[in-house]
Amino acid sequence: MNDITPAQWQEIKEIVADALEMPEAEQTDFVRLRCGECLADPDTVLELLSFSNSPGLASLASPDAADGNPDAAGQQIGHYRVIRQLGQGGMGIVYLAHRTDEYQQEVAIKVLLPGVESEQILRRFLAERQFLADLSHPSIVHMIDGGTTADGVSYIVMEYVDGQPITAYCQERNLDLRARLGLFRKLCAAVQYAHQHLVVHRDLKPSNVLVTPDGVLKLLDFGIAKQLRPDQQSSAKTTVLAITPEFASPEQVRGEPITTATDIYSLGVILYELLTGLRPYRLPDRVFQEMARVICEEEPERPSTAVAKHISKQKAESSSNVPATASWLRKLKGDLDTIVLMALRKEPERRYSSVERFSEDIAQFLGGLPVHAQPDTWTYRTGKFVRRNRLAVIAGVALALSVSTGIGATVYQMHREQVQRTRAEDRLADVHRLANTLLFDVHDQIRDLPGSTPARKHIVEVALRYLTLLERDSAADPSLQRDLALAYEKVGDIQGNPRGPNLGDSAAALASYRRALEIRLKLKAPGDADWKQDLALARNYSRIADILWANDEPGNLAYYQAGEKIVSSLASTHAKDPDVLHMWASSEDDLGDLCLEKDDYSCAERYFRQSLDAALKLLAVEPDSVASESDVALAHMKIGRVFASRHDMVSALQEQREALAVRAAYVTNHPQNATARRELSRSYAGIGSVQETMGDLSLAIASYQQAVDTSRKLSDADASNHQFKDDLDAESKQLEAAKRKMGQLRKSPKESASTPKQD
Repeated sequence: MNDITPAQWQEIKEIVADALEMPEAEQTDFVRLRCGECLADPDTVLELLSFSNSPGLASLASPDAADGNPDAAGQQIGHYRVIRQLGQGGMGIVYLAHRTDEYQQEVAIKVLLPGVESEQILRRFLAERQFLADLSHPSIVHMIDGGTTADGVSYIVMEYVDGQPITAYCQERNLDLRARLGLFRKLCAAVQYAHQHLVVHRDLKPSNVLVTPDGVLKLLDFGIAKQLRPDQQSSAKTTVLAITPEFASPEQVRGEPITTATDIYSLGVILYELLTGLRPYRLPDRVFQEMARVICEEEPERPSTAVAKHISKQKAESSSNVPATASWLRKLKGDLDTIVLMALRKEPERRYSSVERFSEDIAQFLGGLPVHAQPDTWTYRTGKFVRRNRLAVIAGVALALSVSTGIGATVYQMHREQVQRTRAEDRLADVHRLANTLLFDVHDQIRDLPGSTPARKHIVEVALRYLTLLERDSAADPSLQRDLALAYEKVGDIQGNPRGPNLGDSAAALASYRRALEIRLKLKAPGDADWKQDLALARNYSRIADILWANDEPGNLAYYQAGEKIVSSLASTHAKDPDVLHMWASSEDDLGDLCLEKDDYSCAERYFRQSLDAALKLLAVEPDSVASESDVALAHMKIGRVFASRHDMVSALQEQREALAVRAAYVTNHPQNATARRELSRSYAGIGSVQETMGDLSLAIASYQQAVDTSRKLSDADASNHQFKDDLDAESKQLEAAKRKMGQLRKSPKESASTPKQD
């Protein structure tokens, strides 16, 4: 389940053996005292102690045992015959087995070690089995079967991955930097998929990331994974025994609540090793307190610094895990250093907000584009030093000031006031961070999952309440005001944004958008050069215009034009920023729709082609994002509508098929993305409409049926989503109308044949 060194396992067994020689009343205190000197978690040791009289205890083997259970080969587990042992952790053994029924297949079977089937361990084992059953991703090992043997031992049957740890794979093949980063992004995609399903792995390390000789990456071992829910985060903790210290985050070693940021940290350690051949920390042996101090307090070296030191030693050491060359060093310096160190920040809230953002920054680097990660400032590093050495710093300052007569008392009073202010500020900062975690982490990870609309509404409303409370105490804080505006915008999106999953309350949505706009306009000072706030303002204008247009209310054109004016200017100065390109494509599309509504086809085509140009630029920057794929497909669809309005149905059908191809490819790679699946249904409906106009009713009915089937699955999964319901109603009407027309055409010849000829 998790890697334990032979020495650690031996130590655990020695503690249990020593405890058995003591009176039972003294055993608990003894175990906790001994475990304070090693990596063993006392609760887990006490669990093993409770099974001391079990016959299975004698069979607990050391993790380095060559055969584990020498009698296992040839044994039958369900439909599978054991061939040999593949590995063993603290609580489970993994065997290579062969399926013996009509299906010929080699598999990996994980079973619990005899004698450790405690309620907690069994619950964790069954949870792993359920996680694997729920997760379906090409880079996550998939579950084939599971059950319980005749002896009552639970087991999991998984696909067998004949591969190497990702670090060994890269080293053996001497992969270049681009290849290593590309492989790492595949790992990020797998972890992000798990996070979208609210599963945190908690034990990411190279031995749990295997790569086959064909370059196929597989993430495995969800033995200590955790289901992450907004109302359960406080209990999402990892026992000390369950973690691998070299890849554990500060919050894990402190036993604090676990979030997706924990996996981001472990990914940062893996990336560090892929780039340098080293790990970011040199951890001392055995003494857990010292390990925890290093992980929680010491800053890792920059990857480029680690490689530079390796280059200086290369003459004395012939072996190398990384091609430590001057060229390699130059590539690491700068953005890659910053990306890795951002993932390794001690505070979870200061790391990347999601694995997707982490991976996107690597894509930005590979494309030669600016990255979002920013290095720590001198002020921040100084502040961290002061907090770690607060008593020494205060003492030094007090000593220096006491040289001046009479200042000591004043300094003391100032210090007390500062402490009080700091405590109040810390409390506000904690609430602010919690609200941001809900808005940017939990909400955004479930945004595109089917059935998530009510949960999204609850999450954003809770965050908004926190921010509103904060507003009373720090109304002048621009950072808080920006977050408050964004919270109102996200509430509006869920209430009634016609372009996304919503609850159909357009009046409430319009009120939320206008509140966000009011805040942003107050923040906008003359001469303010914050382009990101300009982009948020443009998006706000567009949201209000969408609501007005959807409800046939006046004023939408003015809002669309105000947003387009801002974003077209930004597109000239920030031509490679993904958010700017996406907003530019959307703004041009909005104005094209207004032209199309007025039957001004030349105007509409001009705007739609500008939208396509912006979308293609976005696709070049972000080749695998839902925004880029969506924008390209939407532009093709809109150009197709212009051709259809001009009665050029052949060209219209070609544009609709271009859109369908883009969307179908994206859904194939991201089958759980509800937004992408919804857009695929719209492409089927668009093609059906053109086919119906061309008189191909059979083909049109087939296309409409595909649209209806796709939308029905989405609506069934998220019954509260007003957008999915509207799509299904509209597509069902198109399908039924086409079927009636087909029926009339089939019936008409018969009626003609039965009508007597008139002389």
